Amino acid sequence: MLRFRAIGRWNEDAVHVRWTSDTRPSIAKIEQAIEASWKQAQRPGVQLFDGPMCRLEALSVSPSSLDLAVSRTSYKVFVGTNMYNPQFGDEFGNEALANPIGLSTSVLSRDGFVLLGKRNERVAYYPNRIHPFAGAAEPADPLNLFDEVRRELFEELGFRTRDIAELYCGGIAEDRSLRQPEIIFHCHSNRTRAEIATQLLGDEHWAVWSEKNSADAIAESLKQPKAFTPIAIATLLLFGRAHFGDEWFSVQSKTFL
Repeated sequence: MLRFRAIGRWNEDAVHVRWTSDTRPSIAKIEQAIEASWKQAQRPGVQLFDGPMCRLEALSVSPSSLDLAVSRTSYKVFVGTNMYNPQFGDEFGNEALANPIGLSTSVLSRDGFVLLGKRNERVAYYPNRIHPFAGAAEPADPLNLFDEVRRELFEELGFRTRDIAELYCGGIAEDRSLRQPEIIFHCHSNRTRAEIATQLLGDEHWAVWSEKNSADAIAESLKQPKAFTPIAIATLLLFGRAHFGDEWFSVQSKTFL
């Protein structure tokens, strides 16, 4: 279900992004599939926009830094490769996929609950599942992924600077079925669970899911994997690692790797 490409704890000054050229090859079979998939994805009730995205080109990981090289791609290319045709990665290599950078964030409330969102039925994939507060990195130069996360938290929860006590990156995971790199963040908020739930603003989620910040409670939630998206599971696992240690993470993650 999951592949972890990076595991650690990096603050804002330890995550570095540089722009490079797009190396995705132009292959006729894939380009045709992108056009066909985009037409197929257009259906009533699903909102699609071919917005710009950031493609992960290279990754360097160390305990002290996380270094990413990125190029530009778009949502249409993502739909036609990672979402609808991830098998192209086996046929032509992973570089043939769009591989846009996703951003997923758990929120720890001031009163001790870890919060994710409940997706609505209108989203393009994994509708009606529990998922982190998430989005995609949008191209900017310079690109600050922490600013992108703060933007998403503002758009979905109305968070402003005063509402965020701490924000850090816990790793990078891939849903093996999508092969999309998802950078996972953890936000400690100055708001309570009730305050956060009442300020839910985003179109993607219709409600807030919460669980007590305890090793046993989160482990129990993970026993219902079909309620979550794979990236939500990865987010809870990395949250648990940060709060309960490597041994907890090792035991709980075995089922999902």
